[in-house]
Amino acid sequence: MSKRGLAAAGPASKAAKLSVEDPKFSPVYRLIDQVDLPVSVKKMLSAMAPFALKNGSDTRHKFQTQIVDMMSEQFSGLEDSHKKQLETCQKKLDNFAAEKLSMEAAVAEAARQEQEKKTNDTEAKSQWGQQQKHLEEAHLKLKDAQQHRDNLEQDKTNILKEKPSYEELIGTITESKTQALSLGKAEQIITLLKPIGPKALVDAAIIALTTKPEERSSFSCQTVDFVDSSFNSHIKSLEEKISSFDTEAENRIAACKLAEEAVSTAEQASKDSMTEYIKTQNELLEFAEKHNDLKKQLAKLDEDSVKQQVHDAEVQLQNVQKLVEVFGKCATLNVQAEQQC
Repeated sequence: MSKRGLAAAGPASKAAKLSVEDPKFSPVYRLIDQVDLPVSVKKMLSAMAPFALKNGSDTRHKFQTQIVDMMSEQFSGLEDSHKKQLETCQKKLDNFAAEKLSMEAAVAEAARQEQEKKTNDTEAKSQWGQQQKHLEEAHLKLKDAQQHRDNLEQDKTNILKEKPSYEELIGTITESKTQALSLGKAEQIITLLKPIGPKALVDAAIIALTTKPEERSSFSCQTVDFVDSSFNSHIKSLEEKISSFDTEAENRIAACKLAEEAVSTAEQASKDSMTEYIKTQNELLEFAEKHNDLKKQLAKLDEDSVKQQVHDAEVQLQNVQKLVEVFGKCATLNVQAEQQC
C-alpha cells in the first residue's frame, strides 16, 4: 500500500499495521539491543522506532524526528565504541612484541627482587637466632652472678674455716726443713697443697717431705721451700679476702646489676631482630606473590589470541556498520523513496 493509501485509511488503520516485532525493523532492534542504555529505555525505543521510521524524513512530526535523532546519536556512539575497541586491539597487536619483552624483563626483575628478599630473610633469621643465643647466655651469666652473690655468706664461712687449717701446718712445714716428716704428717700437708699447688709440685712434695734433709737433692730442697712459700702465700690471700668481705659483697651486687642490664639489652636486641625477621618474611611473601603474578601474566601473552581479538573486533564493527547503514537509509528516506526502505 502507498503512503497516500495508508493516510487515507486513517490513524486507527495505520496503527493496526505497525508492530514492534515487524521483521522489517530487525536491524534497528538489533542496534537498540547493543546500545548502553537501561532495559526500560531500550524497550521504549523498540516500541517507538517503527512509528518514527515509517514516515519519510520530509513528513515526520517533530516528535518522530526527535526519536530518530535520539537513535541516530546512540547508534553513532555504538559505532564509535566498536571503532575504539578495534583500535585498542590493533594497538595491542602492534605493541605485542614490545609488551612481551617488557613483561619478560619485569619477570626477571621480580625474580631478582624475590631472591634478594630471600637472602635478607635468611640473614634476618640467622641474626634472630644469634640474638636468641646471646639472650640465653646473658640469662645464664645472670644466674651465675646471682648465685655468686647469694653464696657470699657461705664463702665467708669457708674462708674463716680454711685459714686456720693452713696456719696449723706452717709449723710442721718448718719442721720438715730440719728433719724428715712422717708419712701421716706429709699427707696432711699434701691434702691442703693439692687445691693451691701445681700437680708436679704435689707429686714431688710427698717424697721431699719424707726424706731426711741431708739426703735431699737440691730439687727436693727447693720443693720443700716452695711448699712453705705456697702455704704462706695462700694464708696471705685468705687474709686479704677476709679483710675485703664488704668490698666483695659490693662487687658481687654490682656484678648482678651488670648482668641484669646485659639481659635487658639482649632481650631488646632479640625483640628487634625478631621484628626484622617478621618484616623480611612479609616482604618475601609480597615479592614472591608479585613474581608469580607476573609469570602468570607472561604465560597469558598469546599473539594468536590478540590477533583473534583484532579479527573479532573487526567483524563486530562491520556488523554494526551494516546495521547503522540500513538504519541511515530508513532515517533519511523521503516520501518518494520510502518504498525502497
